[in-house]
Amino acid sequence: MAKKRAADGSGKKKEPVEKKTKAEDFVIKAKRAPKDPKAPKNPKSAYMFFATTCREELSKSKPGLSFTDTGREVGKKWQVLTDKQKVTWEKKAASDKDRYEREMKKYTPDPEYVAQQAKIKAQGPKLAKDPNKPKRGRTAYLVFCDIHRDSTRKKFPKKSMTEVSAQLAEQWKACGSSERAKCEKSAEKEKLGYDAALAAYVPSDAYQKAAEMVQNAKAATLARDKEGSSKLKDKMKKQRGKVKELKTEIAAIEKKMAVAKKLGDKLDAKQDLLSKAEAKLEEMAPGSTLALPKPIKKKVVKAVPAKKKIEKKKSTPTKKLSGKKK
Repeated sequence: MAKKRAADGSGKKKEPVEKKTKAEDFVIKAKRAPKDPKAPKNPKSAYMFFATTCREELSKSKPGLSFTDTGREVGKKWQVLTDKQKVTWEKKAASDKDRYEREMKKYTPDPEYVAQQAKIKAQGPKLAKDPNKPKRGRTAYLVFCDIHRDSTRKKFPKKSMTEVSAQLAEQWKACGSSERAKCEKSAEKEKLGYDAALAAYVPSDAYQKAAEMVQNAKAATLARDKEGSSKLKDKMKKQRGKVKELKTEIAAIEKKMAVAKKLGDKLDAKQDLLSKAEAKLEEMAPGSTLALPKPIKKKVVKAVPAKKKIEKKKSTPTKKLSGKKK
């Protein structure tokens, strides 16, 4: 029995397509959001530092070892190490962890990366196509292409598939009404067969379960997004209240400052008038400004400590008593 070969002529055997029997087989998992290339590199463990050094040594001493066998050798050597011997690698791991924490404090994710990550997370899992579902029939144009594709490729062997498709499109435009009618009749027959098969089609239990799983996953994602948006709204509401409060306080301070500025301007004007009046008076009667009363300075009353006040209060009644005795 002849072995099946690949259609591309590579000589490799065609791998058999696995039949989907479980519900999980019909669920296409969501793509994992890629890591930000600008983000700090994750810290290495003590074993990872040891493995890197040990692999280099093994590649020189045993160059024929495969990647898997090298990994086994590294694991065996690590298990044999004592706690004292591991201290060197543990110190390197601790230093690398400190480096990671320092870099993470300075790290700010790129807005484009954050938006891309949110978009991928929002997609969620998808439902695969059911292989048992009836396939749609061909159109009249596809029927015509299937009939004439081989002959067209033989006629134009050097042309690519795209160029052959363009040639078939030209032939379809130029074909006669009788051939077009045959193609349309075949397409109509396939359509009727498809409609009948689709009416009788019932998805398998596994596929229905998979559809339910995808639906539940999407509902959970929506619920999480809704919860996240409500939390964000609450935070924004608090922040708006804080901004409003600060604006009110700033407006009150600015108002007081404006009043103070007006009073300051008024004071400057009065002082100018006073200096002019004094100068005029000096002209009228020299030395008369010296006789004017000086502005009274307010005496600053120093606060007396509480202990001293108590002592004074205690001392006063003793004087009175002594006076009475005399």
